[in-house]
Amino acid sequence: MLFKNTEEIIELIKAFRQELKGDISNVRKELKDEIFSVRTELKNDIFTFKDQILNGIVKLREDLTIVRGWSDRMEDHEIRIGKLEKKVLPH
Repeated sequence: MLFKNTEEIIELIKAFRQELKGDISNVRKELKDEIFSVRTELKNDIFTFKDQILNGIVKLREDLTIVRGWSDRMEDHEIRIGKLEKKVLPH
Protein backbone atom coordinates (compact mmCIF):
# COMPACT_ATOMS: atom_id res chain seq x y z
CA MET A 1 0.00 0.00 0.00
CA LEU A 2 2.80 2.42 0.84
CA PHE A 3 4.58 1.61 -2.42
CA LYS A 4 1.53 2.46 -4.48
CA ASN A 5 1.05 5.74 -2.60
CA THR A 6 4.72 6.62 -3.02
CA GLU A 7 4.54 5.95 -6.77
CA GLU A 8 1.42 8.10 -7.01
CA ILE A 9 3.15 10.90 -5.14
CA ILE A 10 6.20 10.63 -7.42
CA GLU A 11 3.97 10.75 -10.51
CA LEU A 12 2.14 13.79 -9.12
CA ILE A 13 5.48 15.50 -8.45
CA LYS A 14 6.67 14.72 -12.00
CA ALA A 15 3.42 16.06 -13.47
CA PHE A 16 3.70 19.16 -11.29
CA ARG A 17 7.32 19.72 -12.43
CA GLN A 18 6.29 19.44 -16.09
CA GLU A 19 3.45 21.87 -15.55
CA LEU A 20 5.78 24.24 -13.70
CA LYS A 21 8.35 24.02 -16.52
CA GLY A 22 5.64 24.92 -19.02
CA ASP A 23 4.47 27.85 -16.90
CA ILE A 24 8.05 29.13 -16.52
CA SER A 25 8.60 28.80 -20.26
CA ASN A 26 5.42 30.77 -20.95
CA VAL A 27 6.39 33.50 -18.48
CA ARG A 28 9.85 33.76 -20.06
CA LYS A 29 8.32 34.08 -23.52
CA GLU A 30 5.87 36.73 -22.33
CA LEU A 31 8.67 38.68 -20.63
CA LYS A 32 10.84 38.45 -23.74
CA ASP A 33 7.95 39.73 -25.88
CA GLU A 34 7.24 42.53 -23.40
CA ILE A 35 10.90 43.57 -23.29
CA PHE A 36 11.04 43.59 -27.10
CA SER A 37 7.89 45.73 -27.22
CA VAL A 38 9.28 48.21 -24.68
CA ARG A 39 12.60 48.40 -26.55
CA THR A 40 10.79 49.03 -29.81
CA GLU A 41 8.67 51.80 -28.26
CA LEU A 42 11.75 53.36 -26.69
CA LYS A 43 13.64 53.28 -30.01
CA ASN A 44 10.67 54.88 -31.78
CA ASP A 45 10.46 57.59 -29.11
CA ILE A 46 14.20 58.28 -29.42
CA PHE A 47 14.04 58.43 -33.22
CA THR A 48 11.02 60.74 -33.10
CA PHE A 49 12.75 63.04 -30.61
CA LYS A 50 15.91 63.01 -32.70
CA ASP A 51 13.92 63.91 -35.82
CA GLN A 52 12.24 66.80 -33.99
CA ILE A 53 15.60 68.16 -32.87
CA LEU A 54 17.14 67.81 -36.31
CA ASN A 55 14.13 69.49 -37.96
CA GLY A 56 14.47 72.34 -35.47
CA ILE A 57 18.16 72.71 -36.30
CA VAL A 58 17.43 72.72 -40.03
CA LYS A 59 14.80 75.46 -39.56
CA LEU A 60 17.24 77.51 -37.48
CA ARG A 61 19.88 77.19 -40.18
CA GLU A 62 17.37 78.32 -42.80
CA ASP A 63 16.42 81.29 -40.63
CA LEU A 64 20.07 82.20 -40.16
CA THR A 65 20.65 82.03 -43.90
CA ILE A 66 17.73 84.39 -44.51
CA VAL A 67 18.86 86.78 -41.78
CA ARG A 68 22.40 86.81 -43.11
CA GLY A 69 21.15 87.64 -46.59
CA TRP A 70 19.01 90.53 -45.37
CA SER A 71 21.14 91.70 -42.46
CA ASP A 72 22.38 94.86 -44.19
CA ARG A 73 18.80 95.99 -44.82
CA MET A 74 17.62 94.97 -41.38
CA GLU A 75 20.33 96.89 -39.55
CA ASP A 76 19.16 100.28 -40.79
CA HIS A 77 15.42 99.50 -40.64
CA GLU A 78 14.68 102.27 -38.11
CA ILE A 79 16.26 104.87 -40.37
CA ARG A 80 14.33 103.51 -43.34
CA ILE A 81 11.06 103.45 -41.38
CA GLY A 82 11.66 107.05 -40.31
CA LYS A 83 12.19 108.13 -43.93
CA LEU A 84 8.99 106.35 -44.99
CA GLU A 85 7.00 107.92 -42.19
CA LYS A 86 8.20 111.39 -43.24
CA LYS A 87 7.06 110.77 -46.80
CA VAL A 88 3.76 109.11 -45.99
CA LEU A 89 2.66 110.91 -42.83
CA PRO A 90 2.64 114.68 -43.30
CA HIS A 91 3.32 116.79 -40.22
